Amino acid sequence: MYCKTAVLVLAALGMVAPTPAPTHIRKSGPITLPLTQRSVAWGSPPVSCWHLTGRAAELENWNRDTSYNTVVDIGQVPEPPVNMIVGTGSARLWVLGPNCTSSDCQGTGTPFDPAASDTFQYTGIDMTQSYGRGSVSGAMGEDRVSLAGSALPSQQFGVVSDVKDMPLISQYEEVGILGLTHATSGGAGNNNTGTDYVGVWEGLVNAGVLTDDQFGLYLKRDPVSSTEQTTSGGVVHGAGGTLTLGGVDTSVINGQLNYVDLPIQDSEFWAVTLDSLSMDGVAVDGSEGQAAIDSGTTMIFGPASVVDTIFQNVSGAYNDPDNGWMMPCVSAIPEVSLTFGGVVYPIFAGDLLRQSVGNDSLCSAMIGSGFSSNNFNWIVGATFLKNVYTAFRAKPTAQVGFASLTDAANVRSPSAVGPPVQPTTGA
Repeated sequence: MYCKTAVLVLAALGMVAPTPAPTHIRKSGPITLPLTQRSVAWGSPPVSCWHLTGRAAELENWNRDTSYNTVVDIGQVPEPPVNMIVGTGSARLWVLGPNCTSSDCQGTGTPFDPAASDTFQYTGIDMTQSYGRGSVSGAMGEDRVSLAGSALPSQQFGVVSDVKDMPLISQYEEVGILGLTHATSGGAGNNNTGTDYVGVWEGLVNAGVLTDDQFGLYLKRDPVSSTEQTTSGGVVHGAGGTLTLGGVDTSVINGQLNYVDLPIQDSEFWAVTLDSLSMDGVAVDGSEGQAAIDSGTTMIFGPASVVDTIFQNVSGAYNDPDNGWMMPCVSAIPEVSLTFGGVVYPIFAGDLLRQSVGNDSLCSAMIGSGFSSNNFNWIVGATFLKNVYTAFRAKPTAQVGFASLTDAANVRSPSAVGPPVQPTTGA
């Protein structure tokens, strides 16, 4: 038997949001924030052993790379910082509030308490955010928000009072999502104030804190899949890469960024044209289309016909109605690559399979199907993004850029599967 692996899908399906009135405290160059990796399996006990290292929360994980998080300061110091999932599938910043009593709110993280900040105020506007999986609702508020010391004294964000079907929020320390699409996207659209929501990233740009209307993501693999393993209490953990606001992290980039224009410049998503998915060097029929690039989604999701073509001839593979394609972990799987802007980007074979909890010989495919959207036919998440450096910029032309990683940044083990490392609970 095996436990279903938690997979996060944070491409937003719709939102209603108001406009912040950001001003800045101090100017700076690019802001680089450390990211931390998380991994869960539905039904697993929560992990509560985390601590702050500088401005990054270092979290124990067990070989899964389910989500990538950073620390955000909200409200007045000493209001504790909050650990947030970094998601490029929506624009909104939201955080759990103290009045969230639904079962999916009952994680181990500390929610934001508006009453503890003298500068917080509600805007009087309700908020609802739906994702590829799960949804949240609550009310919009306004307060100081700071990333790595650069702050917006008057940033609007959601204070959530209800969470549905979001296991990472309900089981672990994540207490919010840092949305990173641009102001016209993520369903930000027009609300009843007739204005658009502006997220933290663009708020910093508009306020002059950032001089470059760009940010970059480097998603580092779980250290159990690299030569840099650290173990504490039997749990492997380590840094999860970087989020750079106002530029890119050139230290991990090999060569040049290949920028691809968004076909729809005012798209609700960072959605670019996927030229093709190739299997063993041959493009799969029907694989072309529009792909939403979302760091908040664990897997790659695409048309069922394409996904079936990849795995249907793998020895021992079968399509489970609840878990997607399953197969022995020792299976020889095809080489898979994605082509954007005419450049082929291979996906490391170890990223395409994930070991099942409770059965170290059975793996699930990290390319799946089963979502629907009128905006795109692919969601490209961490399974691919761990293989490249990704840059996002909105002006003068909305684009997503990809680059190969340096060898040092792209350390890979011969196999990403092995004996499962069980979570521990405690400080």
